[in-house]
Amino acid sequence: MYSTPAERRDAGTKHPLGEYVTVTAFAEFEYIGERFRLTETSSRVRDNNFGLTLQAGLVAKPVPWLALEVVYEFAKDRQTHRHGFEEAIAKATFERFDVEAGTLFLPFGVFFNRFATAPLLEFGETRARGAVLSYDSDRGSNVGAFTYKVDSDVRANGRNLGWGLAMEAVASPALRVGASYLSSLAYAPQGTPACTAPDPCRRVGAVSAFAVIGNDEIEVTAEILTALRSYTNPGQAGTRPRAWNVEVALFPVNEVSLAFRVEGSTDLTGAPGHRAGAAFSWRAARNVSFTVDYLHGRGNIEDPEGAAADRSNRIGAQLNIGF
Repeated sequence: MYSTPAERRDAGTKHPLGEYVTVTAFAEFEYIGERFRLTETSSRVRDNNFGLTLQAGLVAKPVPWLALEVVYEFAKDRQTHRHGFEEAIAKATFERFDVEAGTLFLPFGVFFNRFATAPLLEFGETRARGAVLSYDSDRGSNVGAFTYKVDSDVRANGRNLGWGLAMEAVASPALRVGASYLSSLAYAPQGTPACTAPDPCRRVGAVSAFAVIGNDEIEVTAEILTALRSYTNPGQAGTRPRAWNVEVALFPVNEVSLAFRVEGSTDLTGAPGHRAGAAFSWRAARNVSFTVDYLHGRGNIEDPEGAAADRSNRIGAQLNIGF
């Protein structure tokens, strides 16, 4: 039903309410089972986690050039239990220019994923209060600039605004490439070290780049995302996260896909240095899909209790339903 977080937020079936309002609803059920080999004792530790995500969206378009959108999400698993507005956006369109403002996910990175398990580089996905200006060409390419509010813990010289740039180009009918820049990873949800006195984190920029090539039978995606410097002491290990991801997806029939992934990371807290595996997806109906995957990881991994491990085997399953 989707292969990026942006597509996931738009995965629900659209139902019109009157002439100007559309609503959507989406549910995701997830299971992750993982087995770790502890570094010190070589013993095995098992971990199981069930997750549920419910999402509802509303889009109002009172006039042709203006749209108002809100996305409300409830998410629960063993570690977290949260709910609230994921996005609340006002979007104005003027010919080929779009202006968005509100609480939104910034156009930094794409995070391709055909697995139940999210890619390691998703640590860079950033949600904040801000504004985005973008331009779409008649050939499908686009460029954009954005500004957003930065977490007060990482303000630089009293400034509390960050900024960024994003571009995407259609190099050929089968090839699409893009890149983006973010002045501060302040809102990155994972992989960033704690910022506490006497060594508070400084503002750290990041860049990402991607390429997609394929057709109706095969698609290859490659993406890399990296912080541009260390969060605390320059060169200190564990403070400059970066990750990359390569996936190959095959589509033997319309309802089925088979994907293969190879990915890696550096300085990403608790994550494997290398991980590889495969996933099978079946779209049982227009608004129902099921995915199961397996991934083997190696490197300086941490189990859920924080114990060091050098290997992991993960099985994931995910059921998506759009209402």
